[in-house]
Amino acid sequence: MRRAVVVLGSLLVVCSAGARAADCATAAKVQIPHTTITAAQLIAAGAATALPEVDAGLKQRAQMMGGFMEPTPPTPAFCRVQGVIRPAATSDIKFEVWLPVTGWNERYWGVGNGGFAGYIAYPELLKSIARGYAASSTDAGHALGPMSAVALKDPERLKDFAERAIHLTAVAAKAIVSAQYGRDARYAYFSGCSNGGRQALIEAQRYPDDYDGILAGAPAAFFPAIPRNAWAARIVAADPRNALSPAKLQLLHRAALEQCDANDGLKDDLISDPMQCRFDPSKLRCASAETDQCLTEQQLSTVRQLYSTMDAKQAYNDALLPGTELGWTSVPLGAALSESWYGSVIYKDKPWHVQDFDAVRDVAIVRDQYGPLLNAANTDLSKLAASGGKVIIYTGMADTLVPANHTIRYVDSVRSTMGAAADQVMSLFMAPGMGHCSGGDGFIFKNDGSGVDPTLSADQDLAAALQDWVEKGRAPEKIVAARLDTSTIPPRPTNITRPMCAYPKVARWSGRGEKNDAATYSCVAPKP
Repeated sequence: MRRAVVVLGSLLVVCSAGARAADCATAAKVQIPHTTITAAQLIAAGAATALPEVDAGLKQRAQMMGGFMEPTPPTPAFCRVQGVIRPAATSDIKFEVWLPVTGWNERYWGVGNGGFAGYIAYPELLKSIARGYAASSTDAGHALGPMSAVALKDPERLKDFAERAIHLTAVAAKAIVSAQYGRDARYAYFSGCSNGGRQALIEAQRYPDDYDGILAGAPAAFFPAIPRNAWAARIVAADPRNALSPAKLQLLHRAALEQCDANDGLKDDLISDPMQCRFDPSKLRCASAETDQCLTEQQLSTVRQLYSTMDAKQAYNDALLPGTELGWTSVPLGAALSESWYGSVIYKDKPWHVQDFDAVRDVAIVRDQYGPLLNAANTDLSKLAASGGKVIIYTGMADTLVPANHTIRYVDSVRSTMGAAADQVMSLFMAPGMGHCSGGDGFIFKNDGSGVDPTLSADQDLAAALQDWVEKGRAPEKIVAARLDTSTIPPRPTNITRPMCAYPKVARWSGRGEKNDAATYSCVAPKP
C-alpha cells in the first residue's frame, strides 16, 4: 500500500484527527510547497452539474462526441477544493480535488487529460465522486483546451505538461485528502487515455510512489504519435486526388475484412489479429473509369503509405493495421494537433502546416530534442514492482491516432527488460475494432477508469480489475467487452460480448454455444 502523502521539500498538513469531511475550510488550511489553495466550498448533492465550469466541461465533451451529451451520475455532497501550483516562475498548474462528504471509500483517484490537456476533466470527476472516491484533475499547466499547444512554447510550462503537473497534483491531492478526512487514503489510483495514457505511464516510470494502481489507455508516448499524424496528413493534403471518400474507405475496409476476418476461425466482421493480416489492396484497382467501387493508382499509393511506417529503416512500429480504415477520417484531427505542436513548440510561432512536414528533419527533432522529456518509454518498471504497484494498459486494435503496434512494442520491450517479473506489474488488453480510447466498429471496454462502476461485474470493468489486482493480488486474465452498435447515434454497446484476454493470449471460441456470448470463449496462447 502506497503512502498517501508524498513529502516534497517540507510538507505541512494542518488537520485534527476529528476533522469533519463537511468542514471544507479544513482543506483550505493545507500548506504545500509551491501551492496555493484558491477556493474550498461545499457543493450540495446533485448540484455539481450546475457549476458553470462543470457545465462547460460537459458541453466540451459532448462536442467531441458529435453532440451527444453523456448522462451524468447523481453526485453526493462534496467539498470542492481548487488550487494552483507554481514550481517555476511561469508555471500556472490549476487543479481540483473533490471529496465526498459521506460514503468515502477511503480511496483516491486521479484522472488524466487527452490532447494537449488545458482543461479540468469534470466528467471523470463526476463519475469518481459518484462512485465513492476522492478525486483530482489538473489542466497540466494551461487553460487553452486539448487542441492547443500554444502555452507549451514556454520551456517551464512544457515541463509541467510533460510530467510535473500530474505528479505535483498527486502530491497536493493526497495531502488535501489526508487533511480533510484526518487519515490517508488507503489506496491511490490513476487513469487516463491518449495523452492521459502517456501521463499514466510517466507516473509508473518516473513517480512509482504516487499511485498503487495505474490504468493507461492508448498511451500516446508522444513519439511517433505526433510526427506520424503529421506525416499521414501531409500525404492526404499533398494532392486532392490522394484523398479517399467515406465510400472508398468503406470499400477498403470491406476488402480487408474479406481477406483477414476469418483468420481467427470466426467470421464476425472483425479482424481480431490484424498483426497477422497480409492484406493486398491492389485488387481494388480501377480497371477503367473511376467509381466508388474501385481505387485509382494514386489512391492505392496513399493506402500503401498509410499501411506502412514513416521510415522502414527505423523501428517506429507506427504502421496502421488492416481493420483501421474507417478511422482514417481522423486525419484532419491529427493534422490540427500536429500543426499546433510544430507551429507552437518546435518552430515558435513560425507558420507551419502539414504540407511543410519533413519526414527526416521533423521526426528527428521530436525524437532527439523532445523525446527524453515527453516520452513515456522507460521499459524498466522494477521500482513500481518493488513498491507493489500495478499498471494495466489497454488499446484498440483499430486506433489510428496512436497505432496499436506502438503499444505492443512497448509492452514487449518491458518483458524483454524485466523477464517474467514484468507480468507481476503490467498487463495489456487489446480490443478488436476499437478506435482511439473507444468507438470504432468492434468491441469496447465498458468502464475504462474514474473508479469502479458498481453496475458492472468485476470482469467487465478495467478499473475493478486494477483494484482487485492491487488490493487482493488477483492478476487480471480477461475483461469482458461489448460490441458496439454503429447504427445508432451515438453508437451504443450491445449484448454481444467477448473476453479481451491478457496479452499475448487471445480469445478463441469453444465451438459450442452462442458465438456472441463471452462465456463460450477461452483465453489461449496465440498460434505461432
